[in-house]
Amino acid sequence: MDDNMFQQYDEREYIEEDAIIDNSIVVDYSQRPKNARRNTKNNRNNKNIIPIIIIAIIAVMMITGIIFLNIYNNALSPVAKKGEGKDIKLLVEKGDTVKEIAKLLKEKGAIKDENIFNLYTRISGKSAFKQGRYKFSTEEDVKTIVEKLVKGDVNKEEIKLQLLEGKTIKDLAEVVEKTTTNSKEQFLNKMKDKEYIKKISEKYWFIDYDTVTKEGIYYPLEGYLFPDTYIFDNKEVSIETIVDTMLKQTEKKLADYKNIQGEKKLTIHEVLTLASIIELEAGTSKTKSEEKELTDREIVAKIFMNRLNKKMSLRKWCYNILCIWSKNVWKRFKTKRNTNI
Repeated sequence: MDDNMFQQYDEREYIEEDAIIDNSIVVDYSQRPKNARRNTKNNRNNKNIIPIIIIAIIAVMMITGIIFLNIYNNALSPVAKKGEGKDIKLLVEKGDTVKEIAKLLKEKGAIKDENIFNLYTRISGKSAFKQGRYKFSTEEDVKTIVEKLVKGDVNKEEIKLQLLEGKTIKDLAEVVEKTTTNSKEQFLNKMKDKEYIKKISEKYWFIDYDTVTKEGIYYPLEGYLFPDTYIFDNKEVSIETIVDTMLKQTEKKLADYKNIQGEKKLTIHEVLTLASIIELEAGTSKTKSEEKELTDREIVAKIFMNRLNKKMSLRKWCYNILCIWSKNVWKRFKTKRNTNI
């Protein structure tokens, strides 16, 4: 036979004996190209990196979550420590949104973060706030504040003090006595206290101490306390707080007059005195004029100003005012006398 045939047979025999061991095919990796071995190594490295990346992402998420949780819990905690808090008053009106209320609470210093407040109301599902006047403490946490708003836990101790238009200091003293723990005498004595008047004249630009304490003026602040309805926290409100609140309202009303440029025809005291006379003379009824519908106050005010501009005397008008005032005093006296009988 040909020698080549034996040689081919021997090579095949050799390969089969070398490759087949226990019926398993063994691949000789040493015979593979270098690129294939490099790719295999890279695949192994990639398989090791993926779990590390996943663990790193989870770790970052956990750390971020812990940090956010701390920020969240801190924002829900009270603004002030125990014993260092102060009261915050808040008026919630119909139609106010949670965001608007949160903004007001943040501005007043009742909460730390309005966004966390909004988030808490969403998570807890407590966002149906009731309208009313609330009283919070900076020692209260967000949970307590939200509970009060949801339950409508308004300030039940608050009082309303109303001074009607045309009423005097004595009328106000009676209202103060009825609605607060202060007596009529205490209020009237405070209204005549020149040291107190001096103090508030330094605070409010429109009160001239020398003018309001002139001889003949019985109550220096007569006409300076703006007639309106005022709300206070409780009956224990001080006379100083009542007067200060009313003077602040007067200051707002006089802001336009303060900003008038140039020489003013009347001083503040003259303006307020004239306003009091007009109120007593005209009342609140309406009268139709040819131009438009004017209140009696506007008509009387025009007449007074025309007379003042022409430097005419107001004695006749003042006489009429005196007659009306005397008539009212007599009616009160007569009614009181008949009641006593």
